[in-house]
Amino acid sequence: MNYTGACANVHGHNYVVEVTATGSLDVSGFVVDFSELKKQLGAWLDKHWDHGFLFYEKDDAVWSAFHAFTQPQKLCPLPFNPTAENLAEHLLNQVCPNLFKDSSITITRIRIYETENCYAEAIRD
Repeated sequence: MNYTGACANVHGHNYVVEVTATGSLDVSGFVVDFSELKKQLGAWLDKHWDHGFLFYEKDDAVWSAFHAFTQPQKLCPLPFNPTAENLAEHLLNQVCPNLFKDSSITITRIRIYETENCYAEAIRD
C-alpha cells in the first residue's frame, strides 16, 4: 500500500528466512539444535504465513479483490505493509521473543530473502 513501483501490483514471493541465535554452549557444544529452531519458528511460519496472502490490513483494495474469490483463501492481514524489512522486524521483535521465551537462546538476527541475492535484515541491538 502507498507504493507506486512494480511491486505495487499484487504478486507473491517464495521467501527464505535465515535466523541467527545466540546463547551459551550446552554440554554437547550447541547453542541450539537447528531442528528446535525449525520446529518452533518453522511451525509458526507454516501456520501463520506459508501458502498465504500477506497484506496490510488497512489495504481496502486488497480486501475488495479477495471478495471476488469463490474458493476459501488463506488471507494473512498484517498491521504493517508486508515488506521484507517489516516482516523481518516483526519476526525478530514480536514472534521470536514469544516463541523462545522459555529457552536459553536469543534470536539476534533475521534475514528474509526475496531472491537468492536480495534480502532485508533485522538485527537486535
